[in-house]
Amino acid sequence: MKILNIRTLKIQPLLNLVRGCITKNGLVSNKFGGTFASLHGKSLHTSSPLLSEGSIGLTVSANNTGNLEFNQQERLEKLVQDENYKYWLGGFVEGEGALVISIVKNTELTNRVALQPEFNVVQHTNGMEILYSFKILFGNKGTVTKKSGSANVLVYSLKGTKNLKKYVLPFFAKYVAVYSSKYKSEIFDTFSYVINKLDENHRKATSKEDLIELIKLVYTYNPEGKGKQRKRTLEEILDYINDPNQ
Repeated sequence: MKILNIRTLKIQPLLNLVRGCITKNGLVSNKFGGTFASLHGKSLHTSSPLLSEGSIGLTVSANNTGNLEFNQQERLEKLVQDENYKYWLGGFVEGEGALVISIVKNTELTNRVALQPEFNVVQHTNGMEILYSFKILFGNKGTVTKKSGSANVLVYSLKGTKNLKKYVLPFFAKYVAVYSSKYKSEIFDTFSYVINKLDENHRKATSKEDLIELIKLVYTYNPEGKGKQRKRTLEEILDYINDPNQ
């Protein structure tokens, strides 16, 4: 159940890139020199490297295997340390990223329902290095896999409350949420609240009351007509929690 699934904002990565390149005198530096050929929704195409002294070249190569070669890995490890590139990634993920909270049944749990949070980014194989940039930036946690039913589409996915709290929340807070609309910022605030509550309850079982509170909160961010609809209504989920005979 997606609480953030924002359609492509083609200009946003470039705007964030410019933010990161503004100098003290108000001028835009040539940190990411050269010409961006295009920002095609799901992939970045650029034929020019970063031109300033000490910067790192960026090329996005097509690789249908979904795996990085050693030299690509080494280059990306350096690139993700660049603040300007992080701002670009922030703009990119605003258009192509999703903060997901799934509600799943599990009869082994006391309340028979669990919240499973996730961050993911979807890209054509041409944008594979962008996905691996997130993977490397987030401590090499998560996976890059082919999207089910789409041979040329890859997905970077990061799950686990602790991983999301350690890597995704700080990244969104600095590079994404502060430049987002009020609606998107509120979505991030909700996701952050849920993650922190789940983390607090990590060493103890979540009470039924707390679980219901979180579920109701998550459901408020999937109003009719916005994003993918859930398989079950809120009432159905609450009935399942409250009725052990179901």
